[in-house]
Amino acid sequence: FFAPGMALFSAGTLGEAILVPKMIQSNAWFEVHTLLIMSILLIIGVQLMFTGLMANVYAHTAGILPYTDKYLQSIKGLSLEKILVMSLVAGFIGSLGLVALGHEWYRAGFAALDYRITLRQLIPSLSLIVLCTQGMFNGFMLSVLFLDTKKTDNRYGNTHTFDLAPATSKIMVKGGVH
Repeated sequence: FFAPGMALFSAGTLGEAILVPKMIQSNAWFEVHTLLIMSILLIIGVQLMFTGLMANVYAHTAGILPYTDKYLQSIKGLSLEKILVMSLVAGFIGSLGLVALGHEWYRAGFAALDYRITLRQLIPSLSLIVLCTQGMFNGFMLSVLFLDTKKTDNRYGNTHTFDLAPATSKIMVKGGVH
């Protein structure tokens, strides 16, 4: 998951960086439609990387893959808070672009705008908003995988010993306790 995700993310990011300022014309026109495709590649790439990361965390937590010091160090810096901050920054930047575009439309008296110009701003802005949402929800899901549970060998949080012997409990039934 992670390697294909990184490839799609890189291609999408590079494509957007090249196509946002201007169109490219060679044997073919690379215009806003191509920019939209690059945006989708970027979004799918990020989701694949999150999926790969979550699969990897689960495999280690469930005992499918062994823990190594290198692995624990690489995952140690990853926290819900850091993911949320990065996501919110991306969402804020995307929202600024969206508000600026709305203001431009207002200044034009809500008349039709040139789609080739507006989509160059709208597509990256919406991409950042989608990445914000995607990052926040994936961050919460990832934090669930970091939770310490009874049946896993989770070394991310505190490790506890649990008494797995069945607890004796009293059952309340009509007429008294049994």
